[in-house]
Amino acid sequence: MAMFRKKKEAPLSKLLDIYNEIANNSLTNLSLEQNNRSNEALSGWKSLHTIAEWKIDQFEKSIQGQELTDEEIYLRDEIRILQAQADDHMKRLESKLSSQHELDNRVYGQHQQQQQQQKSSSSSLGNSYSTVPTLRTSNPISMNTKKSSKPLLKTLRSFPTTSNSSNFNGAEYTGCQ
Repeated sequence: MAMFRKKKEAPLSKLLDIYNEIANNSLTNLSLEQNNRSNEALSGWKSLHTIAEWKIDQFEKSIQGQELTDEEIYLRDEIRILQAQADDHMKRLESKLSSQHELDNRVYGQHQQQQQQQKSSSSSLGNSYSTVPTLRTSNPISMNTKKSSKPLLKTLRSFPTTSNSSNFNGAEYTGCQ
């Protein structure tokens, strides 16, 4: 029966795994932030916070009653430092994004106010004067009064009456050879 038991992992290897995971995720999140992918970085910091808390709690429960070596204590303290730094990055990025969001909202709000002012001023003018552009001149001339005294010009083309041409309903057609 003893051979089916799962061998307990040494606290040092568990601590190393936790430390490496936190460090790698932190580097990934910092890289995302440097590449202007702040929303993804913030999501990464939040998930890192949750995962780190859970793994550290699980580790603490698994070693209850055991004494840690100096090396393990040092590594556990380093994990806590990394976790605190990750939390600081998360808070910093949250405040940065919220202030940026507020600024965007203010700019958007000012833009909306300007549009409302333009709409209200154009609608008050629109009741008395239409600002729609048109192709008409200020003095429209009807088609009946615009008759020209000049006769229409005739075409200068000559239509050959050879075998290449044929007549379709009175229209002259010249074929190409």
